[in-house]
Amino acid sequence: MLIINSKYKFILILFFGTLHFNVNGQEVERLSLQTCFDRAEENSFLIERSTQEANSARESYEQQKTVALPEILGNAGGNSQFLSPYNFQQAWLLVKVDWSLGDLFMKTSITNQNRILAFEAQREEVRLELRQRITILYMSMLQNQVQISLFTERLELLKEHLLMAQALWQAGTQSEIDVLQTKTEITRTEEQVVNVEIQFENIKLELGKLIGKTVSDSFEVLPVQLENLELQQIPVWSDTLIVNHPLMRTLDFQIIAENEKGRNIRAEQYPRFNMQTGYVSDADPTGEGNYWQIMGGVNIPIFRWGRSGYQKQQLKADVQTLVMQQEEVKRELTIHINQVLERLDKYRGLYLKQAERLEYSNQAFHLAEIHYQAGLLTNLEYLAVQQRYTETQISIQETMLRYGVNLVEFYVVTGQSEELDNLY
Repeated sequence: MLIINSKYKFILILFFGTLHFNVNGQEVERLSLQTCFDRAEENSFLIERSTQEANSARESYEQQKTVALPEILGNAGGNSQFLSPYNFQQAWLLVKVDWSLGDLFMKTSITNQNRILAFEAQREEVRLELRQRITILYMSMLQNQVQISLFTERLELLKEHLLMAQALWQAGTQSEIDVLQTKTEITRTEEQVVNVEIQFENIKLELGKLIGKTVSDSFEVLPVQLENLELQQIPVWSDTLIVNHPLMRTLDFQIIAENEKGRNIRAEQYPRFNMQTGYVSDADPTGEGNYWQIMGGVNIPIFRWGRSGYQKQQLKADVQTLVMQQEEVKRELTIHINQVLERLDKYRGLYLKQAERLEYSNQAFHLAEIHYQAGLLTNLEYLAVQQRYTETQISIQETMLRYGVNLVEFYVVTGQSEELDNLY
């Protein structure tokens, strides 16, 4: 329903009843945009995959933390010595400790910690893309409902006009052509309704699948109320709008994780401490018998053929690759958000022009009815005026749809999903 006042201020309320039932008497579930978001996220395989990737990175982090702890090994064995005058056996049971001091002091597990944050940011990016898709489907369903409502309203007007045309023809003041023209226009409008219904069912099926509905499930989408566009404040561009974008945050964490890999390179240059202790059974007749043993030492890297230098250069190149990727993403997001803001401003201006045209078209339509009855207007001219009135109504609804889609897209892209609560 479009409410118009004398100052051309409009509020679009896409509303179709308060409670609906299907043919079996079952209540039809009515879903808000936020509910569709929530259910789509619950049923998204991509989000679940991202969640599992984050869980995998979390387990990898926990595993990496154990690398900084000493590794304790058990060793049991024996040997036989065959000498010229005699032979004997030895056996031992030892405990060995191997400790990477580099992993301990450089805290190499931090690299995996940032990978967790990167995967969690990627999951948010998937959620963002899913919300954009749901928004378009949701708003398109509302738009199709508006179109069907307007075409149905026009059908009722055409049928009333047909009765009048038939009466005038029977009275001899108009020809039968007027009746046939009106019937033709009724049929054409019915075809338009069918085409829109086909689009509506396709969109509803796609949305239903995304939110976990089966083909047999009945549901409708709740109306979206967009405030007066004449008074609507267009958001202002700011660099902070893209700071919290999931893709930017993902790259932030990936860059940090790559830089932290330098810890692994430095850790390899630290010595490794090892120690072993245990009991040795010695049957050597010339020896002093069985004994306890304890040994310790360190393995110190001396010459590694320049491996650390190559690793550092590779790491530097990898970091620069991510930095350039982030700068490209930042530029693309800047372009995208500015385009959205520009479209919002243009659609608001277009809406005001169409609102003015709608009032003129409405006045022309009512005058056309009077003039046709008075014989001052032909039937074709009357039908053309009525068609333009319906087209104007649809045009202004489409402009509102495009404005709404771009407004939701702006809120989602800039991480302001809480603003969506104001739309329903």
